[in-house]
Amino acid sequence: MDNYFKVASIQTLAPGAMKLVQVQGKSVLLVNVAGSFHAVNEVCTHRGCHLSKGTLAGQLVTCPCHDAKFDVTTGAVTSGPATTSVAVYPVKVEGNQVWVAL
Repeated sequence: MDNYFKVASIQTLAPGAMKLVQVQGKSVLLVNVAGSFHAVNEVCTHRGCHLSKGTLAGQLVTCPCHDAKFDVTTGAVTSGPATTSVAVYPVKVEGNQVWVAL
């Protein structure tokens, strides 16, 4: 799988859960939204806080520092103070493995 890196097995991330994974030295937030896996840059674009320490409600992750909200399916800011989206990375599931591309 060119440019894709194995980051987890599907059994390690239940629906509604998220976890920090490292992909080629980059911190990536892996999220399971109702059985669909998504990956975004783990660092908040507002002040650099770690989204993995925030909370997930549906497809919205809330930054623990200043409550900025991001849609993990698109990376878009849904509530400030952040004004810049987080990067979204392609995800593939093959068998029971989750792969992320940078």
